[in-house]
Amino acid sequence: MTKRKTQKERNEQTRAALLEAALQTILLEGVAAIRVVDTAKRAGVTTGAIQHQFGSRENLVLAVLKNIFDLMNDQIVPLVPKDSIRDRMQVVCDHVSQSGTIRLYLILSDVLIGSRSDPTLRAKVSSFVKRQAKTFDKWWLDYVDDLGLPKPEARAIGHAYKASLYGFSIEATYRPNPEAFFRKSMAALTEMMICTLESKSSRNS
Repeated sequence: MTKRKTQKERNEQTRAALLEAALQTILLEGVAAIRVVDTAKRAGVTTGAIQHQFGSRENLVLAVLKNIFDLMNDQIVPLVPKDSIRDRMQVVCDHVSQSGTIRLYLILSDVLIGSRSDPTLRAKVSSFVKRQAKTFDKWWLDYVDDLGLPKPEARAIGHAYKASLYGFSIEATYRPNPEAFFRKSMAALTEMMICTLESKSSRNS
């Protein structure tokens, strides 16, 4: 006999289905295409479920954004530096170049761009982005801490790295094969970062 799910389990399942439906919509059509009726239909639930779980379309988009940042943090924070600069940057490149991670960056770039036309959503998204920037900054400084770089210099390199990721995430959405373009761009960025860090590290050693 199949064990009946608890109310909490059903709520979690519904929430997960709505988040995945919203993620798929953004990936295929953009954040502007997020509509309560269509999202509920894609998730296989009623429109009332969105109201119950999130309260509004804007809160659903914010939940998607939080989910993306949480997934990114869960994946990247455990990465530890390798012996060489090339090895450690290759670890990051391999991680970011996974299909699931590329998907997150493509969705994230669309949310960041698409939310600019909505004043209420833009303010809330901005708050999320600032918190994520602090998380990335701390992780990056820890990741390159042993290279002997002055903190302002290390932070500037990290910001350039992150900005490049966001930049070709946006461009990738206009390419016939977004994932192939993303991986090619990521490989080029990785080589640039290796050259930069090796040069700066040797200068400061």
